[in-house]
Amino acid sequence: MSNTNGLLITTGGQVTDATFTGLEDYQRAVGGYIETVDIDGNHDLIANEEGLIQQLPLNRLASLIARRPIVGNAVVVGFKSSEFVDIDDELAGTIRSLAG
Repeated sequence: MSNTNGLLITTGGQVTDATFTGLEDYQRAVGGYIETVDIDGNHDLIANEEGLIQQLPLNRLASLIARRPIVGNAVVVGFKSSEFVDIDDELAGTIRSLAG
């Protein structure tokens, strides 16, 4: 299993580089079961599937990126051929710019 590089976006708006090896890493990052939201056909935003039930706080930056309300911490990675892959440098730069 290979490592996947992505961005972790916290509910406080902090963006950090993160490396993921498998499902457990994504679940740990978002605090539970995952759901994916297609961003642009080449990237997914990963969020906590039960975040609303758990009453997690709104993640404003992740919501802006996903174009829908996202709660809790979120992860952005690339997506290709039914697999998570490294985030594109251009998108990563754009997200970092949005975070300030």
